[in-house]
Amino acid sequence: MAIPVFVLSLPAGVVADWVDRRKVLIITQLYLLTIASSMAAMTYFNWMTPTLLLTMTLCMGLGMVVHVPTWQSIIPDLVPKGSIPAAVGLGSLSFNLARAIGPAVSGVLMSLFGAWVSFAVNAVSFLGIFLALLFWKPAEPQEVVDRKDGVLAAMVDGVMHVIQRRAIRNVCIRLTLFVVPASALWGLMPLIARQRLGLEEAGYGAMLGLFGTGAVAGALALPVVRHYLGSDRMLALAAILYGFVYLFLASGVDVWIRLLTMTLAGLSWMTTLTTLNTTAQVHLARSHRARGMAIYLMVFAASMAVGSAFWGRLASHFSLVQVLVIVAAVISITSLAAWVFPIGNLPLSDKSEPISAEKSPTEATA
Repeated sequence: MAIPVFVLSLPAGVVADWVDRRKVLIITQLYLLTIASSMAAMTYFNWMTPTLLLTMTLCMGLGMVVHVPTWQSIIPDLVPKGSIPAAVGLGSLSFNLARAIGPAVSGVLMSLFGAWVSFAVNAVSFLGIFLALLFWKPAEPQEVVDRKDGVLAAMVDGVMHVIQRRAIRNVCIRLTLFVVPASALWGLMPLIARQRLGLEEAGYGAMLGLFGTGAVAGALALPVVRHYLGSDRMLALAAILYGFVYLFLASGVDVWIRLLTMTLAGLSWMTTLTTLNTTAQVHLARSHRARGMAIYLMVFAASMAVGSAFWGRLASHFSLVQVLVIVAAVISITSLAAWVFPIGNLPLSDKSEPISAEKSPTEATA
């Protein structure tokens, strides 16, 4: 899953910076609509096979690789600068609600009407986004980017833009430091449900549901907490809370208490990723925004893949409890990154500017 994102995100970002992003999104929505409609039709006529399903899922994934960095790069064009944090938080909230509700709705539709209806509803969702893009007119024309040096040069230029801007560079470093240990929860969740909670499939579903609940709560509480603590202190606190979740899961306290701590994990996950994502979007130049967000997604995908594989491998040599304690210690230590790699604060209003990441967390909060 991570390979297409890691390999193709940056070239897709180059295209989105070169070409009208609205047009890119319209084309990708038509492409995704075609794939989803084909899946519905083939399932309806009983032509679908496992190999064909996987192939078409891969095709849809390739379309999403182009769609996601382009989609994220238009958010600053949709709202005033001071509203970007709220807009990204709202997007994350809707995503987590969809991730929690979507599979349940799909299951009901499949039981009542068959699997093809789920694919058909998915196709209709792409049609809705296509129509929204069709009627959206950007307030400002997209900045023209020089294409004479070719795709490779544009990719290198995008990487250098991220490296040279301290706030964005620190965002990528902080993203790696958080996601690598945090990914252990995703990679080990089936084992935790079975071995630590003894709840098998039901426990796995409950963990996902409570994680989503915490993510929604995090999105709602994020503006208030960030106002009082500032971005860096808030991210440090989120990392420490995530570490406590690992310790609770490794402990022998009541199963239901351990299960409920998944809400803290969801809250910390949402708080961290939304803040880092928003900071990147605020600091990226408009001409490099799609490439910058593509690099952000590449770092995220690589960190998830490497982290999940590493902690899974470690769990084959040590007990699950030992691994959870080790991860808790690692992610708690990464909270110190707030003082080593500060990202600064986000604007609190449309008229305010983000505080420079050159300042320490203490200065930025003050």
